[in-house]
Amino acid sequence: MILHLVSKSPTQNDALDRCLSVINDQDQLLLLQEGVYAGIQHSDSLKKISTVKITVFALNDDVCARGLTNHWDSVIECIDYATFVTLTEKASKVISWF
Repeated sequence: MILHLVSKSPTQNDALDRCLSVINDQDQLLLLQEGVYAGIQHSDSLKKISTVKITVFALNDDVCARGLTNHWDSVIECIDYATFVTLTEKASKVISWF
């Protein structure tokens, strides 16, 4: 399993699109920093994420820091830093998308 990290806003960068074009069903995706904007309810980015059958997470601190809690889609699980570390430990490889 590969853990893919997307840290750029989908409206500012094509990192999410590039990631989704190569990700496979066994991989996981973690949205962090500005990348959490992809998890906003009814957004085009969320629609793209929904077409891929993968597990998607977001760093809860980043979601809260950007005031997105009330606009968040529950299909993406918010996690803490400890869970982030656990995901990286379990992954065979971690790829950061910029």
